[in-house]
Amino acid sequence: MSTNLTLIWTQIDVSQRNGIITSYIIDYGEGISREMKINTKSSATTYLLTGLKPFTEYTFTVAGVNSVNRGPFSGSSEIIRTSEESNLIKYHPLLLYFVF
Repeated sequence: MSTNLTLIWTQIDVSQRNGIITSYIIDYGEGISREMKINTKSSATTYLLTGLKPFTEYTFTVAGVNSVNRGPFSGSSEIIRTSEESNLIKYHPLLLYFVF
């Protein structure tokens, strides 16, 4: 059994970034350990993570990617606990700050 989680974040203002964001890297893991990375392959500021363990605590960071490189990762999210129900989707906003 696995659970899903939709992450939502706010990108940095256009005037404060260096280039057009083409995708995001989400770095996440159980507790404070973040050993998994996903490239969203999209400039959208939401992403549905699937296959997470039920009733498990995760933390997340996000970094923007442009045609040249990846910016630094945002600060860590609060600890987010997934639901015990596999079909429940939770929405969690993240605040994203990065500079290229």
